[in-house]
Order: sequence, then structure tokens, then C-alpha cells
Amino acid sequence: MTDPVESIQHIVNKAVSEFSCAAEAGLSAYLAEVLAWNPTLGLVSRRDPVAACERLLFESLELGHALDVNERTQIADVGSG
Repeated sequence: MTDPVESIQHIVNKAVSEFSCAAEAGLSAYLAEVLAWNPTLGLVSRRDPVAACERLLFESLELGHALDVNERTQIADVGSG
């Protein structure tokens, strides 16, 4: 099994390079929490939680990019979960 910390760093590096995201520490902490709580709460796919985290994060970043979100913008994800 891949080391979750390495996987998280790979996702964050990709997010930073593809979306010019400057929140590396926050993204790393968020993904670490999702993976840590996933066995208990079932937040993302149990088959491939790292891939699910990447999809979850990238969908949010893509939306933020499309909406031209900046550090002063606040948006809420009010999903079914």
C-alpha cells in the first residue's frame, strides 16, 4: 500500500502546479484529516481513498478556478453528505 503522506504530497504538488494554489499546508492538513477519519466516517471511497481525495480536491479547485475565487471569497459546499 502507498504511504498516505507521500500520496497527499503528490496530490498537493499537482494542485499547486495545475491551479497555482498557494494553500499547500491547508490542503495537506485537510487531506490528512479526510484519510484519517475515512475508516470511521466513510467520507470517501474505501477502495481507493487517495484517488477519491484527489477527485474531491480537484473538483473543488476547478470550480474555484472557473468562478475566479480569490482569498477573500467564501463559498460553501452544501452537498448531500
